[in-house]
Amino acid sequence: MTSPPVEDVYPLTPMQRGMLFHTLYAPGSGVYICQTACLVRGDIDRDAFRKAWQLAVDRHAILRTAFIWKRAEEPQQVVLRRATLPFDELDWSDRTAGEQEASLERFLVEDQANGVDLRKAPLMRITLIRLGEGVHRLIWSHHHLLLDGWSSAQLLKEVFLAYAAQRSGSPIRLDEAPRYGSYVEWLFRQDSKQSEPIWRRLLAGFQSPTALSIDLSQPGAAGPDGDYRHHAFEIGEETVAAMRALAKERRATIATIVQAAWAIVLS
Repeated sequence: MTSPPVEDVYPLTPMQRGMLFHTLYAPGSGVYICQTACLVRGDIDRDAFRKAWQLAVDRHAILRTAFIWKRAEEPQQVVLRRATLPFDELDWSDRTAGEQEASLERFLVEDQANGVDLRKAPLMRITLIRLGEGVHRLIWSHHHLLLDGWSSAQLLKEVFLAYAAQRSGSPIRLDEAPRYGSYVEWLFRQDSKQSEPIWRRLLAGFQSPTALSIDLSQPGAAGPDGDYRHHAFEIGEETVAAMRALAKERRATIATIVQAAWAIVLS
């Protein structure tokens, strides 16, 4: 007899429900597709690197999780016993530096637009691009339903520790992986009535979102779906360093710091 392919099933957290809703509401927008692009210098044992990433998927249930919402009273996340991580390799070493930069920009846009199939685990993929002798670009794409910024950094650290151990032939020593289902169980045991008075006090008097004084009727003011558009700008190194220091001091992610600053602007 073989073991069933499903390891566990449990409901979505409130945060996951919101992400699922917006993903289904705007298919193809890639709004919750997170991309990490790293430049890796030095020789890479591609087989060991692939195995290190697959080990992470094997260890963490959330990375083997798919999501279902049709023919179900409530959306559910389904943990599979096994999920094979898509790992693609490309070779751009015959292109100039300018061509590589343009190719990378196009790749990231297309990769984000492609999204992921929420019904098929894992909701992440790896692309390793060879740029030249001893130089690679690593692109890790995953849906935000799986991880936040803090967890992403922890996972990357784990992958590189496993990779280093495999290359040296040493035993892979990693702490026991926490079970995401335990967090879900703890979350749903909480009494929402205890926190309700706090939120009612904080939101007292709030009637509508803060107006941004943007005329969406003007050409180019909104995105293709009429809801939003992208505006890119650069932040100076001094400001970035200060943000990193504050995030480290407060044990928060950079995204949390940015959202706090945005909240101050809106206030």
